[in-house]
Amino acid sequence: MKILFMTVGNNYHAPILLRDLFIQLASDEIKVVISTRNTRLGLRKTLARYGWKYVLYKAHERYRFRQLVWREKLQKISLHERRFLDLSELLDAFSIETQESTNVNAKECTAEIQRFQPDLIVSLYFDQIIREPLLSSTPIPPLNLHPSLLPAYAGSSPTFWVLANGEEQTGITVHEMVKKIDGGSIAYQRVIPIESNDTQFSLYRRCTLNYFQPLLDIIDLRRQGKPLPSVTTRPDVVSSYYARITNADINRFLALGRRFI
Repeated sequence: MKILFMTVGNNYHAPILLRDLFIQLASDEIKVVISTRNTRLGLRKTLARYGWKYVLYKAHERYRFRQLVWREKLQKISLHERRFLDLSELLDAFSIETQESTNVNAKECTAEIQRFQPDLIVSLYFDQIIREPLLSSTPIPPLNLHPSLLPAYAGSSPTFWVLANGEEQTGITVHEMVKKIDGGSIAYQRVIPIESNDTQFSLYRRCTLNYFQPLLDIIDLRRQGKPLPSVTTRPDVVSSYYARITNADINRFLALGRRFI
């Protein structure tokens, strides 16, 4: 079976999930498309788009992540047991075919993906909107992993927004991708409780690692040629959509006693 994963190079939790999946999917042919869209914005454009507080948070997050990665390297912990991994290191270790893209819908990028002929496409925090013909290039629509109980907290940074809004629980969703962002039939959902000491980093990580078994189950269904389950939206979930984080949003987040890391 040919499986195409789409992700970003600067997500600090996806590599651990991918590693565990690669181990279990050793007999499958895997390719990873890495978005480079936001890595080329530059500091001035990033500040204009997100504000200085968010940029400082991201810089701190990256510094902390690099610390954790190097600590485990110096301790000579094996790649299969580490809790923090660089995506590039992971892909090299498993000899995974990769493709970088600033615009996944560009004709040349789409053509390269179609040459791979994937049986399944999985978007793991990919930061680009996938359009036709990619949406219909596989036997079932591409699958997206979204760390909230859709249709609640659709859009960007749901783990930030649930903490900023004082929620007591969130969740994870696997859904088919359609033209509408975070729309499409839901194949899996699970409630994730929010702990009083959760940071955005810890909550994001817990959401991510909880995708492991449901993804394996979904891949196994596709391997057998079976349709995906269709999950009914929870009656207590209210539809909502959130966009970019502003400095005012960060102030509110911090005022609740929440932390990023």
